[in-house]
Amino acid sequence: MTVDKDVLAQVRTPLEEVTMRALVSVPPTCDLQEAATRMRTASTSTLVVEGTPPGLVTERDLAHGLAEGLGPKAPVAAVTSPHPIWVTPTTTLGEAAGIMVRHGVRHIVVINPLGEPIGVVSMRDILPVLLRPLGVTASGGLGSSPTPRDDPCLAGQAPLPEPD
Repeated sequence: MTVDKDVLAQVRTPLEEVTMRALVSVPPTCDLQEAATRMRTASTSTLVVEGTPPGLVTERDLAHGLAEGLGPKAPVAAVTSPHPIWVTPTTTLGEAAGIMVRHGVRHIVVINPLGEPIGVVSMRDILPVLLRPLGVTASGGLGSSPTPRDDPCLAGQAPLPEPD
């Protein structure tokens, strides 16, 4: 199997050379509704929960907590992942993607040499960079976005708006 050198270059790119999501943190006493509001305001799907060690909470964690009967005023600590996976800025995109797949997570926290969180990287951040050499872009790349006419799973749905 031949691997394109552009693909290999992307896989070997350290996270420090990729735009990371800004770190947004909340105290463990923050309620679920406020956590969701902060996610929406910051356009992020992940919050670092302050503490020693810090935790991580995602949109999915909030949804699971609400589905399990927690109310919107429950503390975010009730749904926090207490041991998130941490990597350093020198971790490559390929390594980060592999870590996410092996551990079944979509977000990892990037820490500085002092062990302090400095950013969050998600699979949504990594995939476009890794797929760019293959001609796949957020707007469809190798083809256009599927429409209800083309995809039976989308039948009866209005087309999605184009990204900004």
